Amino acid sequence: GFKLTQVKLPIKIANGTLGVSSLDASAYGGSVGGNVKLASSNNNLTTDLSIKNVSLPEAAASSLPQAAREYIRGGTINASMKANAKGKSVYDMVAASSGAADISVNNIALGVNVDAFVSALKKSDVISGVVGIFDALTSRGETRISSLKIDFLLKDGVLRSQRIDLDSEDVSLNGAAALSLISRNGSWM
Repeated sequence: GFKLTQVKLPIKIANGTLGVSSLDASAYGGSVGGNVKLASSNNNLTTDLSIKNVSLPEAAASSLPQAAREYIRGGTINASMKANAKGKSVYDMVAASSGAADISVNNIALGVNVDAFVSALKKSDVISGVVGIFDALTSRGETRISSLKIDFLLKDGVLRSQRIDLDSEDVSLNGAAALSLISRNGSWM
């Protein structure tokens, strides 16, 4: 998991409110900071958190399976999130959550060969070609991506991104996505 070191976590409990003001911690060459407050009087949770200059390879090494770690060779993560949630249970809070977040990853170096991947993709016309495409993608080589930027809005337990931008010397990708944090069977992720 994501590990923090040199954590400064001033906790204050007063008038039915649990607060963490001025969270400050080190993480993988960067920092994590912000504020969190939970008020029992109205079951309200507010957060304002940021991640600055975190090493993508170091964070991946502690969070991803061994097989995936070798492919992440460079990159720096910056992110921020402001969110609010209200409810009597964690599920209710997730379902009623709202806020905004952004993630920016710069100078990404991946141990994948995009040229070989594109070449294999052009040659593949059947499902069995997927194995060949995967082999081409993970063959020796490296791809550099100058930036990946994602802006999110959180409303009623659904993360929506109207902007996903990936830029490199060879390719630019743009898109949008949505992710529900609440499953149809009434549980949360």
